[in-house]
Amino acid sequence: MKRFLIALGIVSLIGIFDFIPADADARSSSRGFSSSRSSSSSSTRSRSSSSSFSKAKSPAQKAQAATQAKADAKVRQQKSDAKAKQQVEAKKAKALASKDKDAFSKYKTKADAEKSYQASLPANKYTSQTPPTTRPAHIPATTTVGGKPVNVTYNVLPSGGYGYGYYSPTGQFMNLAATMYIVDSMSMRNAGYGNWSATGQPIYPPRSGPSLFSVLLTLILIGFIIWAVFAYTTREETA
Repeated sequence: MKRFLIALGIVSLIGIFDFIPADADARSSSRGFSSSRSSSSSSTRSRSSSSSFSKAKSPAQKAQAATQAKADAKVRQQKSDAKAKQQVEAKKAKALASKDKDAFSKYKTKADAEKSYQASLPANKYTSQTPPTTRPAHIPATTTVGGKPVNVTYNVLPSGGYGYGYYSPTGQFMNLAATMYIVDSMSMRNAGYGNWSATGQPIYPPRSGPSLFSVLLTLILIGFIIWAVFAYTTREETA
């Protein structure tokens, strides 16, 4: 029993001595952590102060930054304007292509389209004795009569009123017929009479989708892949 008590006392002393250094180490560690945290906080404040100091810009730097910001804004605006312009042009092209399609279904030949376009132009009849300050764009300076060129002038028309015409071989002033008007291809197209080539062929807008050849080629490739997979599967099953 005595030995047991002595052993118990020794173990207790060892436990106390073991606890005291651990507690001291804990306090020392706590002080170290507190010191480290204080040092870190001080370092953070130092960096913040240094950063604030470095962020301060001189008047010259501020002016340069403002100039650069204006230049960047101008570039962005130019890009935005260019994109908007492209969208407007794309809409116009689409609308014009739709007009061409309708014209090709309405007029079978370029001559028919031109005749209708000429008839839609302003009538060659005026009330003033003085000709217009600017000659209308569809009134030619000369025309051909009987295979010969003749001048187109402004005078009293045989039907009354004033207008553009020419003198016949007999000396009579004749009214300029609508079929003699100038046909401007672009004006004619914008008016909805189609886009025609010099030889009278309709000019269709380019296709936006895939061509027939590319579609057929794609179908052939897909068919070949399906056949190859089927043949390989069949061979594996029979093997």
